[in-house]
Amino acid sequence: MLSKNEFGSDAAHARYRAVTEKCHELFLDEQRTNENKIISANNLGAFYKHVNRRLANNKDIGPLKDSQGNIIFSDKERANLLNTYFSGVCTSDNNVIPVLDSRNSNLLCDVSITSVSVFNALTKLKNGVAAGPDFLPAFLYKNLKHSIAYPLTLIFQSFFSVGTLPTIWRSAFVRPIFKKGVVSDPSNYRPISLTCVGCKVFERVIKDVLVYHLAKNNLITEQQHGFLAKHSTCTNLLEALNEWTLSLDVSTSVAVAYIDFSRAFDSVCHSKLLAKLKSFGISGNLLQIIKSFLSDRSQSTIVGDSLSDSLFMTSGVPQGSVLGPVLFVIYINDIVDIFSHCTPSLFADDLKLFIRVTNIDDFSILQDDLFALLEWSNSWQLCIAYKKCSVLSLGKITPLINFSIDSEVIPLCCSITDLGVTLDNKLNFSLHINSIVKVAHARANLIFRCFISKDVDCLSRAFITYVRPILEYCSPVWSPSTSTAINQIEAVQRRFSKRLSGFENCNYFERLVVLGWETLENRRLYADLVLCYKIIHGLVSISPDSIFILNNSSFNTRGHKFKLGIQHSNCNLRHNFFSIRIVPIWNELPAHVVEAVNLLMFKSLIKTCDFSKYCIVDLF
Repeated sequence: MLSKNEFGSDAAHARYRAVTEKCHELFLDEQRTNENKIISANNLGAFYKHVNRRLANNKDIGPLKDSQGNIIFSDKERANLLNTYFSGVCTSDNNVIPVLDSRNSNLLCDVSITSVSVFNALTKLKNGVAAGPDFLPAFLYKNLKHSIAYPLTLIFQSFFSVGTLPTIWRSAFVRPIFKKGVVSDPSNYRPISLTCVGCKVFERVIKDVLVYHLAKNNLITEQQHGFLAKHSTCTNLLEALNEWTLSLDVSTSVAVAYIDFSRAFDSVCHSKLLAKLKSFGISGNLLQIIKSFLSDRSQSTIVGDSLSDSLFMTSGVPQGSVLGPVLFVIYINDIVDIFSHCTPSLFADDLKLFIRVTNIDDFSILQDDLFALLEWSNSWQLCIAYKKCSVLSLGKITPLINFSIDSEVIPLCCSITDLGVTLDNKLNFSLHINSIVKVAHARANLIFRCFISKDVDCLSRAFITYVRPILEYCSPVWSPSTSTAINQIEAVQRRFSKRLSGFENCNYFERLVVLGWETLENRRLYADLVLCYKIIHGLVSISPDSIFILNNSSFNTRGHKFKLGIQHSNCNLRHNFFSIRIVPIWNELPAHVVEAVNLLMFKSLIKTCDFSKYCIVDLF
């Protein structure tokens, strides 16, 4: 204790600093001990939970503004404000069903719910799935799957036979997820529904049968890439860019309209969705159980420890459910039929329309299809978010008209983010590369600041999980061809590895060997080859002959039977595109590699091949 006379003296300050430093050292020791325990336990779940907690930004929702501009602070009031907003965006049914043609004569009215299908659905559950309004967590279902599969089967069969689900299964807790913009604006939050896990299991059984029916009868348009097997953001972008680069290679311009729908999942009109399901051949008890799943849904929003009052949802499919995404894909499916001239491309509700432009008049054709889009959106009550729409012009011919939807001008942009990849009007991806490198450097620096322990295994694992994916997302779409861009990306891994304890005096090659890493350039090359294998062997939705020149008797087949033809290109943009840059490397692969019986074996075999002559990164 400090006496009254000592308080404020230099000696007192020195003692205070000593005590403070000692407390800080004890805190650091405790943190270091905890991190080492996680590392030594080799528990990946605990490790990722720890890293997420250290790296994540503050997830608490800040003060919100209501419609009168008042600032709302309390958890309960903010929960009610958000829940009121989420329910307020629901669509009021106008009771007008547009004319629909039957798309399928094969009816699906019944689902065979067996113990095997229920057991498989339980197996697919993730332990981390949060409990819904019944407070029964996923790990309970999964750990008891051998015991409860049969009883659940009987329960599911009884629900299906009467075409009704329990009331609690039609309720949800909503977690607001901030998107972007002003944090005090409720419209900048996305509602993610936490539904009962038992309902998710039931939905999984129904979904598997429904998706099989859709695939078997080719009912879903080829332009849809969202929530479907063999489809992804990468396949969506690759197909579109293949068309665009082909056009630019022959000096034909391209105009692309990006369309955004306002609260698309929450705006689905139930009566119109049911009408579309009928046109797909869905009937009987299956249609009735889907109707029950959609009807009389209620939700409460969670903020902090408070739960809002429950409100009913008059439209929409719940985000976070198993069946919801498939139902939305069905709802928006026929939008591709309305376009006479433009080529549509979909990823769930993200729509882009593009048209080849040979003269100025072609831009008016795009405008005509935008008028058709407005008519469709009005008929099906799926509102367009005009302020989020834009047009990207590629090539030498630029539009002289202002594009519009419902008298709202759609701006002409120089760049746009398309499914996470930044595109500019030159398609050189420099903006995208600059962006991901900046984010990756920041994340790498954050890892060093967040960890007390300097354990190399811990830090390198964090880099692989939380930094590397930023630099590799959809890399076949934008993989750089210039040495400047290649080295710019590689610098993230080069710099991070040099900062690891004990690696300060090692060159890049030595650091990679000790860590068991590969250069990012090599990893992008592997990603290209893996995608090439998937396309040729039908493991993704892209048709091989739409992007490659396939093997035929007109050219040399020495090497292996999957050799691809060399495509001619007139510009670097096309020459550096995936479908051309990967062909020489693919054709030089040994026969036993490309003829691997499965993807896992192919991935293993290409790691034994030497690609050094295709790489430019300096390892020393």
